[in-house]
Amino acid sequence: MKVIKVGLYVFLAYSLLIIGLYFIQEKIIFQGSSLPDDFKFKIDKPFEEVYLNTSDSSRIHGVLIRSDSSVGCILYFHGNRGNIVRWGNLAEYFTQYNYDVFVMDYRGYGKSKGDRTEELLHLDAKLAYDYLLKRYNSKNIILYGRSLGTGLATRLASVVRPKSLILETPYHNFRDMMNERFMILPIKKLIKYSFSSNEYISDVECPIYIFHGTNDHVIPIAYGLRLAESANTELIRFFTIKSGEHNNLNEFTGYNDAMVQVLN
Repeated sequence: MKVIKVGLYVFLAYSLLIIGLYFIQEKIIFQGSSLPDDFKFKIDKPFEEVYLNTSDSSRIHGVLIRSDSSVGCILYFHGNRGNIVRWGNLAEYFTQYNYDVFVMDYRGYGKSKGDRTEELLHLDAKLAYDYLLKRYNSKNIILYGRSLGTGLATRLASVVRPKSLILETPYHNFRDMMNERFMILPIKKLIKYSFSSNEYISDVECPIYIFHGTNDHVIPIAYGLRLAESANTELIRFFTIKSGEHNNLNEFTGYNDAMVQVLN
């Protein structure tokens, strides 16, 4: 009887854990923070704020950062934490290569509003790209995805024709990665988001550049390598940053030297 009671408690605890994770997964995956509409950004380069109205009556906000002598624009899909206050300063890095940078905040991040689903996030990504097409030739637009944003950048690159696709610390398939890392839980049935980059990258027809650090413990390099295996081998270059972690690749000479090749 005691064994049965202990087993029941374990089952109930496990069930409550699964239920709890299902309902709080949005907060675990999307760790963004909102901003008041009158918030003033502090970015060293000239910039303008952009508001895009979506088909479901929501609003996407982004910042277009200007370089001194523009040769094109990088559409930058950021990671899962913070908002443009953090990512705008990081994206400003690319202006030294004479690229403007458009950083879009996801729904619930910064000044962006609206309910969030995976499909809506992909539609928002396309909306941002279509906005840039009014200002730049597609041959001069680069898609850049970082961490969580690599899933958005990869799928978008599979349906449009940008100059190139750059992925920093990517995963091959978000749902599969989470399932492998938390095998005790039924992640595939639990998680709402797939971001199946491995299913889309084979349809990408532009050059693909992947950057991944060997000491990345958030998204281990093995997942980046698995994504590369799904791509057209003639289009892809994989840059391994020795000792690089998840958030510091731009501190390494290998990353900066490679970026000179990629963006010049």
